[in-house]
Amino acid sequence: MSFTVYKSSAGSGKTYTLVREYLKIILAEPKDFRKVLAITFTNKAANEMKQRILSSLQDLSAFESSSDAIAVKFMLPELIEETKLDEKKISRNAEKCLQLILHNYSDFGVSTIDSFVHKIIRTFAHDMHLPLNFEVEMDSDELIAKAVDILISNVGTDKALTDVLVNFTKYKTEGEKSWHIERDLADISKKILTDEGQSHIEKLKELSLQDFSGIRHNLESAVKSFEKKIVGFANSAFKLIADQGLSAVAFYQGARGIYNYFDKLAAGKFDKIRPNKNVVKTIEEDKWTSAKASAPDKASIDSIKNGLVSAFQEIETLIEKEYPVYLVRNEVLKNLYPLALLNEIEKVLEEYKEDNEIIHISEFNKRIAEIVLKEPIPFIYERMGEKYKHFMLDEFQDTSVLQWLNLLPLLENSLAEDNFNMLVGDGKQAIYRWRGGEVEQFSRLPEIINKENDPLLEERAQSLKRNYKEESLGSNFRSKAEIIQFNNDFFRVISENLSDNLHSIYDKLEQGFDSNNTGGAVQIKFLPTENIEFSIEELHLEEILSVIGEVRDDGFRLKDVAILCRDNKKASLAATYLLQNNINVISSESLLINNSAEVRFLFAFVKCMLNHSDYIAQVEVVSYLYNKKAIEGGLHKLIMKLTGNANQENGFWGLLKSNGFKFQPESLLALPAYDLFEELIREFGLNKDVDPYLQFLLDAILDVSVQKFQGISEILEWWEKKKGKLSIVVPEGVDAVRVMTTHKAKGLEFPVVVYPFANEKQRRSNDKLWIEPNDKEVPNLKTALVNTSKWMEETAFGHQYREEDDKSLLDLINLLYVTLTRPTDRLYVISPMPPVKTSSIHSVPQFFKQFLQEKGLWDDEKGLYKWGNPEPKNPDEGKSIVQADFSLDKFVSVPWRNRMLLSLQAPEHWDVDGVSDSVEYGRLVHSILSKIITIDDVPSVIGQLSNDGVIGESEADEISATINEVLQKPEVSRFFKKGLKVKTEAGIMGKNGKSYRPDRVVITENEVSVIDFKTGKREDKHQSQLTKYKDLLLEMNYANVKGFLLYLNEDVGLVEV
Repeated sequence: MSFTVYKSSAGSGKTYTLVREYLKIILAEPKDFRKVLAITFTNKAANEMKQRILSSLQDLSAFESSSDAIAVKFMLPELIEETKLDEKKISRNAEKCLQLILHNYSDFGVSTIDSFVHKIIRTFAHDMHLPLNFEVEMDSDELIAKAVDILISNVGTDKALTDVLVNFTKYKTEGEKSWHIERDLADISKKILTDEGQSHIEKLKELSLQDFSGIRHNLESAVKSFEKKIVGFANSAFKLIADQGLSAVAFYQGARGIYNYFDKLAAGKFDKIRPNKNVVKTIEEDKWTSAKASAPDKASIDSIKNGLVSAFQEIETLIEKEYPVYLVRNEVLKNLYPLALLNEIEKVLEEYKEDNEIIHISEFNKRIAEIVLKEPIPFIYERMGEKYKHFMLDEFQDTSVLQWLNLLPLLENSLAEDNFNMLVGDGKQAIYRWRGGEVEQFSRLPEIINKENDPLLEERAQSLKRNYKEESLGSNFRSKAEIIQFNNDFFRVISENLSDNLHSIYDKLEQGFDSNNTGGAVQIKFLPTENIEFSIEELHLEEILSVIGEVRDDGFRLKDVAILCRDNKKASLAATYLLQNNINVISSESLLINNSAEVRFLFAFVKCMLNHSDYIAQVEVVSYLYNKKAIEGGLHKLIMKLTGNANQENGFWGLLKSNGFKFQPESLLALPAYDLFEELIREFGLNKDVDPYLQFLLDAILDVSVQKFQGISEILEWWEKKKGKLSIVVPEGVDAVRVMTTHKAKGLEFPVVVYPFANEKQRRSNDKLWIEPNDKEVPNLKTALVNTSKWMEETAFGHQYREEDDKSLLDLINLLYVTLTRPTDRLYVISPMPPVKTSSIHSVPQFFKQFLQEKGLWDDEKGLYKWGNPEPKNPDEGKSIVQADFSLDKFVSVPWRNRMLLSLQAPEHWDVDGVSDSVEYGRLVHSILSKIITIDDVPSVIGQLSNDGVIGESEADEISATINEVLQKPEVSRFFKKGLKVKTEAGIMGKNGKSYRPDRVVITENEVSVIDFKTGKREDKHQSQLTKYKDLLLEMNYANVKGFLLYLNEDVGLVEV
């Protein structure tokens, strides 16, 4: 077996390869599907992989040699060759695999990396000192906003914090920036939730706000000292000039020469501290006077030039010795206030998460890394290593360093047992660096980057090297030949702009293709940027509309067309324009729930109920009802009636009542949020037609209400934060143009792609970089945040700047690669005309110009370039749009309170005077046992119940003693030992469609034991129920199944059935 790395490209069959390798393992031994873990990065990709595996198994099991199914036509011959199984055996095993997976779906190991890591943390929460019932927080912005709010609320109570916040505000206003600091703090605080940020913040934890104040004082003193020296030398030089009564005109190059150099430095303007070429010529070539200088001026200059040279040399010496350190100190100072506050926000955030039992998703990898980077055989992976033998990693180019380091022990263990492991990636499609993705760890495999002489990591790297095998997926099965050839040529040219260490990512970019698969086309249109009647955006929008018209004439449907933009702002612009021109559009903007007038109306009405003086909300409600002809009268008069009447009877509520709407706000507000909104939908008749926006709104309200109890005020607050993000989900097949960003288009394909606003530039990162200054540069500060710009090149951190610059150029080229490789049939690029002269190539229009010049095609007067022979699409292709098996023609909503009756007779087993102590006690013991894996879990489970108020302290001690007594019995303890594979209350679907849920299933190499806990009297039906469980497990191909009843009443005992 091996560690096989597949280096793929766009459309090269990455998913096909993953599915084929997965099938090779499980077709050889169907039960081994439980031993394979396939990891990808999005739920969509995970679901697609599951669907492809299941459909392939379905096709193989229903084998027909004439089938056109990919699994039969292409994959089957490969499976026969590599597994050495014949067609019949593969077909039979495929059927077995399919049955096993469907009957044991929870064991189907295809998941996102976040889901996998979450499962590990849930399993070992106690060992990691986490609350057993922690909640996972996905919303970074909301969590950060909460922490910033808490920090600012402490102003006035914490003097040190108050001083820093006040000084930070003053510092911002002195720099002519907004004094509002919330946004600055929220932006910088996002660093807390990144892998890199967490490692740096760890180095700041020991520093207090007073420590930061001391660091600031020392830095300011050092910076001022340097500036004072420079100003002193410049002043001495300028005094010589002034004493001679000389002006800039007398000097060489006038105001662009040495006169201005000393003048600016004397005034404390250090942005031009480096002398320009004119100043250098004056010093080195002895060029001091201008042609316009008079004879006396020349004599005066000649008399002082030695003094000026001396001052210049003093400044140069000072710059050479101290300027790099000065730059670092000055830049650190610019971000020292937010850095100090970042440290405090991190403390507040930790306290908030602990109090609310929250873990942010970004912490998962950090928590695991704290263990796996210290232990040769991490205990948290011991059980995983027993369960999974083969690991498959998808989209590896987007994996973060920490994610990879966490997965390495699993791969190392698997390789040591001679199992198959693989990963797939494409460095050219690495577009998630901002989310922690590190493409270099893919391009440099089998090396492990950032090992830093760690013996554990070195050992794991050696394991990878010993088993490393590289394969290339070199053919494109997605696009027409013309598109593939264009991209091969184009990216070969522009990848030459990459630095040597990153160019290897594009070394094997050339893709093979089927030369018979022709009829594709590429078009680049450059739009004028000067002397135009309309804005450049309008020209782009008109061209988009023109392209859509052209492809529709050629037989393409709207759903065949995708408009790909760099950001949401441009995508929104395009979507709005198309909608205005009666072109159906699907985009994140057009699908926002908040775009629905009905949704906005409902929230406005709820605001009116909460605040009877909210006239803006009242006007919104009345305007909606007026437009829907639900109330009578002129709109202007109605609005005037509202604003002129504080009296409820004559104002808003009186107006509704007079038009037949009779509401009692107080009783409505007493309802749960979901019931309130559903009630309003019925009362206003919004349920007469199917409205997906309202359905999705109710779903969203239900979700947030279930997660945490939400009152109506909290729901309004939630809505204000989320209304710009919540979208409905549109089914496949809707005939509309897709408008989206390139990031959302990754992994997708479209017959026609239009790429407008193709004007992206290399992002000279405005973000901040972490640096680690030495003690000479910044004493007592091990790490700092600085603004990224050219100043870094003059310091010890120049390599960091160049690396960031190189990576930002790669980001731009990769984004372009993802965009241009989405189409199957046609690609239309709409770009502004590139500038005539450029000193460097760092933008998309310049890339296209560079390519055309390389091909000898560029013409300054030409705006349109075409490749290929576009073929019209068969008008019958894709004409039918698949309809759902059923559709709703009405919004189903029934007031359940009118149909629910209270039973006046309790069932016989209810103790209506007070629940039977013995029955309740038995149920509680049963519940606790269902949560326990080993006997060591008893304290934490009971402790959690006690914390939640379910049981008191005295009850906790009593129950703990009872359960420990039961579990210590030899015949029982064997089912609660460490290292067993255990499933508690896991659902099993029977052939009759019913779901069964045994209390505990223990799986060992030799047998499977199913245990059911009983708290009442012994009855025959208990045995028949257990027999059913055993039969189900036998049907699932488990051998040697035994069943046991564990009675928890006074007569504790284990009975084998």
